[in-house]
Amino acid sequence: MHNATTQRRLLSAKELQGMGFSRGTAYALLNRADLPVIRIGDRKYMHAELFEAWLRRQAGADEDRTRGE
Repeated sequence: MHNATTQRRLLSAKELQGMGFSRGTAYALLNRADLPVIRIGDRKYMHAELFEAWLRRQAGADEDRTRGE
């Protein structure tokens, strides 16, 4: 039996859409080379924690560009 605190949550395209991403963007994210994706059969998933960390890095890079850094 797995402890809930040790399990990692996986995001599917449908869950990414539930976060507000369009269907096309969700699939584009799952096909990016710089995001670690897990394949299970024909489906693709990504770890929620890794995706959220990637988003934070992207947001930081955008802020740096806005400030001219």
